Amino acid sequence: MGRTGKSGDNKRPPRGVTIRQHENVESLQFSFNFRKVQCRETLRLSPTAANIRYAEGLRLEILRKIADGAFWYADYFPDSPKAILFGHAASRKTVGDLLRGHLKGYEKAVANGQMSPSTLNGYKKVINGRLLPKFDDTALKDLAPAMLREWIAGLGVTAKTARNIISPLRSVLDDAMNDELIQHNPLDKIALKKLLTRTAKKSEYEVDPFDDAEKTAILAAAEGQARNLFQFAFWSGLRTSELIALEWGDIDWIHDQVGVQRAIVVKTQK
Repeated sequence: MGRTGKSGDNKRPPRGVTIRQHENVESLQFSFNFRKVQCRETLRLSPTAANIRYAEGLRLEILRKIADGAFWYADYFPDSPKAILFGHAASRKTVGDLLRGHLKGYEKAVANGQMSPSTLNGYKKVINGRLLPKFDDTALKDLAPAMLREWIAGLGVTAKTARNIISPLRSVLDDAMNDELIQHNPLDKIALKKLLTRTAKKSEYEVDPFDDAEKTAILAAAEGQARNLFQFAFWSGLRTSELIALEWGDIDWIHDQVGVQRAIVVKTQK
């Protein structure tokens, strides 16, 4: 049961704070309203003057966060049944659990024709080669901006490659936030552009198209339909995937036009 007097004197605790009398000890309890629900939480602290001031300050801090829409129950009371009630229970899932779940979703998207096999292969390479080796056993709740910032800074790749690596992780964390497994996406607290400007590797790739002499040499060495194919490729500018998917039926001989409507990627036509 509770009482209003403080241990050792008759002074009443501040509003919302109660001294609880248990069988052998006393503790502090404070109450507050959250989402129209009366919440009471117990602090395993003896009712000294200092502890009562602490309980009062903690209650006021929670009330401020509730007013600002920033209160997350599990941040303060991770083992409370109320955390489960409000969907704020600390998740026991790992980052690896979510990544593997996303991979299954991508595979279903390919089966349903909503994603290309080449896109799936790209995600698989990033998730299996980069993300799972680093974050497989990391608890979702422990994934902090500082950890991610250090990891990104040490990738040693170009800015474009870094963004491709981060993209599926961001998607996983956005879904976790929407499912209320985490309160914030830790990637949102990283100034990514600034970080990559300082740490990303400069790209050494240079565009090196065939010049006129090289095109002439290639055509001179080719024969028959192979020569026709290369000559058409040089002057049409088709992507390789579009070129190899081209069929005779795509040619409009009357109007001298070619209809580009397919591509073949990873042996799959799309």
